[in-house]
Amino acid sequence: MEDAGASPSHASGFDPSAYTERELEIIEAIAEGLSNRQIADKLYISEGTVKNYITTILSKEGLSHRTALAVYYLTGKK
Repeated sequence: MEDAGASPSHASGFDPSAYTERELEIIEAIAEGLSNRQIADKLYISEGTVKNYITTILSKEGLSHRTALAVYYLTGKK
């Protein structure tokens, strides 16, 4: 369950419609601070698949690392 403090601020700029359901699951897991291995275990996919998703997500937003993605997801600011 998400607490109100961790909910993404979609009004501030993050657009969930730009992502697939699986990409959103990956983004949420990154924002929770999970490692690629933990994400893979949680979503029952390989660690390599997680890495591929992260690369795709970062390129969609022009971000260079997962921390920037987490900040964008949580605050709506790049």
